[in-house]
Amino acid sequence: MLDALIHWARGTQIVKKINLRVRTDNQRAIHLYERKGFVNEGTIRKEIFLNGTYFAQHWMGLEL
Repeated sequence: MLDALIHWARGTQIVKKINLRVRTDNQRAIHLYERKGFVNEGTIRKEIFLNGTYFAQHWMGLEL
């Protein structure tokens, strides 16, 4: 599905960048996004509070 999104976005000639956020403990997703060309553009600490634990998030982007 991610490949389809990137392909569609590149074909529009309108979309110039795709942004996403991913929890820093989700290493499988981070590696997938990096393989697709996304880069980490920043990290927000204590972005999510879930079951008594804070989680950070990476902001990632792919310029098309």
